[in-house]
Amino acid sequence: MSKIIILRGNAGSGKSSVAQDLQARLEPRPLLIEHDHFRRHILKERETPDILNDKLILHTIEFALKHNKDVIFEGILPLQHSHQKYRELLAAILAINSKNTYIYWFDIPFQETVKRHSMRTKALEFGEEKLKQWYKDDDRSHMKGEIIIKANMNLERIVQLIADQAGLKLVGRRVSNS
Repeated sequence: MSKIIILRGNAGSGKSSVAQDLQARLEPRPLLIEHDHFRRHILKERETPDILNDKLILHTIEFALKHNKDVIFEGILPLQHSHQKYRELLAAILAINSKNTYIYWFDIPFQETVKRHSMRTKALEFGEEKLKQWYKDDDRSHMKGEIIIKANMNLERIVQLIADQAGLKLVGRRVSNS
């Protein structure tokens, strides 16, 4: 049965690096769904309550599962305050594939996210002030089986942990120097 790996956390926490590395090192290649890409580039949406990206993402995940593809879904996906839609999206994903869905929260301190962000090309788009505005100190989903990723875990350790927990075999080479 196909697996769904959900990587959540603050901007600059390392989710994208882990997702890209994981995708490059698995055979067959899983489908990588980057929340920001769907929202900002495919649908040209801003973060508002009536956005459609959650529906498109859910349909894309269902499509992948129908075709026996594993899925890596990464994004900030905030759950605090007015972001009930993302809690509903996670619940819908669990409803279609609960036994083979793995959820990870990147619990990275603010100063570490600033440091990591400064090494990305996105650092040219926004800086520390925006990161501070968006940062959620503790936004775990508290859903059953959620795994917490800490700042002391390097990319290789995180990728290996996810592969081991999901029963996936890494075959490719590392693509990131994180």
